Amino acid sequence: YTGKQKLVDTGGRIDRFIGDSLVAVFGQRLGVEVGCRQALRAARAIDLALDFLNSRLEGEIGRPLEVGIGVHAGPLLIGRIGFGEAIDVTVIGQSVKIAEHLGNAAKEQGFQLVLSRDVARQAQWSGDGQESLIIEVPGEDRPVSAIGVPRGRDLPASILASGRGEGGPRARRPDDPTAVTPPPETPAA
Repeated sequence: YTGKQKLVDTGGRIDRFIGDSLVAVFGQRLGVEVGCRQALRAARAIDLALDFLNSRLEGEIGRPLEVGIGVHAGPLLIGRIGFGEAIDVTVIGQSVKIAEHLGNAAKEQGFQLVLSRDVARQAQWSGDGQESLIIEVPGEDRPVSAIGVPRGRDLPASILASGRGEGGPRARRPDDPTAVTPPPETPAA
């Protein structure tokens, strides 16, 4: 059971792979608040899946695999990018760049997860008990206020609980089961 499957099971859509990293989008159909909670549930699920994976690989690679997860919510564009046969539907925008920088900060500062205060607010979590961070992101006028979380399993149960209709990828807004257009703010992880 891979981390990629955990992303899908919690309502995310894998957008693309970049080297050993990936970009996933949450909340495209259900909105930013739900998407933020889904992304944080995915971070916890990936953390737990790493335990299993590391137990299987322990003798082969000599050290545990680690991840750095960055989660941010904000405006982004979704559309077809590329030329000829190399056209993909993907997301672009400063929000994606910020999430990438938060993931890099997680790796550099010894956290498994760094989320923006915007994500915490949308997920209705104060971040109490976790380390406050200030992350400089090129192209941003101000540094990004963030929260460093040692492990995904350290997230509070209150934001990890799935609300009605927040299930997995089959969940839809009750008022528009065919909606495919993302809201103005969509979390990227």
